[in-house]
Amino acid sequence: MPRRSSTARVALAGPVAPLSPRLHAYGIDALAGFVVTDANGLAQAVARGAKAWAFAPFGRIVHRRRDGGDDAIR
Repeated sequence: MPRRSSTARVALAGPVAPLSPRLHAYGIDALAGFVVTDANGLAQAVARGAKAWAFAPFGRIVHRRRDGGDDAIR
C-alpha cells in the first residue's frame, strides 16, 4: 500500500461519513458529514422520492478537524 507524504492532508467527506474523532488516530485530518435534526421530516421527504440535495432543511453539514477547529454537534 502506498504511503502518503508527511505533509499530505486527508479528508473524509460525504453525507454518511462517520464523524468520530477516533478517525483522526488513523491519519484523517478532517471529517465532514450530514447530521439529521428532523428525522420525521427527512423520512417523509425520502418516502416522497426526494433527492439528496433536498435534505438540507432536515439537518446540517458538520465539520471536524484534528486541530479541534470543528463545528459543535448538538
